[in-house]
Amino acid sequence: MKKKVWVGISLTLVIILMIGISVYRQAFAGTPGIKAVTVQTENISSLLMIPGTVELESTQDIFYSAEMGEIKKIMVKEENIVKKGEVLATLENPQMELEYEQNELAMESAAIKINQLNQQAVDLKEKEKDSLKQLGKKETEKLIKPERQQLASEQKMANLDLKQLKLTQDMLRKQQKELSIISQITGTILQINQAQGLPGDTEPFIRIGNLDSMVVKGVLSEYDTLKVKKKQSVTLKSDAVSDKEWLGEISHIAALPDKNTTVQGSEQAVQYPITVQLKNNDILKPGFQLFMEIETESKKALVVPMESVFEEKGKQYVYKLKDKKAAKQEVTIGITAKDKLEVISGVSNQDRVAADAANVKNGMEVDIQ
Repeated sequence: MKKKVWVGISLTLVIILMIGISVYRQAFAGTPGIKAVTVQTENISSLLMIPGTVELESTQDIFYSAEMGEIKKIMVKEENIVKKGEVLATLENPQMELEYEQNELAMESAAIKINQLNQQAVDLKEKEKDSLKQLGKKETEKLIKPERQQLASEQKMANLDLKQLKLTQDMLRKQQKELSIISQITGTILQINQAQGLPGDTEPFIRIGNLDSMVVKGVLSEYDTLKVKKKQSVTLKSDAVSDKEWLGEISHIAALPDKNTTVQGSEQAVQYPITVQLKNNDILKPGFQLFMEIETESKKALVVPMESVFEEKGKQYVYKLKDKKAAKQEVTIGITAKDKLEVISGVSNQDRVAADAANVKNGMEVDIQ
């Protein structure tokens, strides 16, 4: 009997001990440590990120057709710096030269004919004077009038012929000028393709570009065009050169959308070309891919880290930390910066919220760090 009593007492002590250990663990093991941040008023900026490609601002592509003539002489080499108005190459066209010589001969002949007709007009006046003395006015008019009319008609035709020859001469002179290929810009010779000129060629004969002036071109959505304007500052960055950034300014926003719009599902994505003038272009080359960061809005506002906010059923929340407890609080979010969000309502200045909402649950007791 005594043995049974001692067994019962032992079991009771073991149960009491286990309950005590459990209570001890709950009381002294501690609550999870949660990092907190204080809601404060800060300057926040909304950034628009647009991919773009570096291009030369000023370029000239020179094409020529074999019909214009053969290349006589190329005056420049690749990488040469040329000035506006400089002759880059000359062509020769024997057929055009022949036509010009024929035109000059025809003009000389026309001038001689006009001089002869003018002399005939002088002689006719002398004849008219003599006839007036001998035959009188009435008979003279009958005699001279047909000759005068015929001469006037021939003079008119001769002058028209000369005028036509002069127009032809102007056209031929213009064509002769085209035999001298001239640079329309100051820049660097980027490419010379001596094989150009054959049917189907799409490459230019000579390509010139101003390497000192570069722009970055991209496209904006119809919504983003409402956020930006000309002369707005732009910061440009590259994945290839992570420790470098460039400054620029919006120089052009197209008034009409790009014709090459992309199709997303059943809707067209309307895009407007944008050009940014680079203020510094060291190490950049045409074709480089950059990201344009355009600040569309800047103001002072209450902000929280992006990780503090989570979404449930289309609404945004944070966990407010008070009295060592986490309470889910609905908030209204404004503009988005790089790693922070504007909070329009739901929290106040100096409130404390969980820095990372992923590790918190509503009503959880927390050790605020």
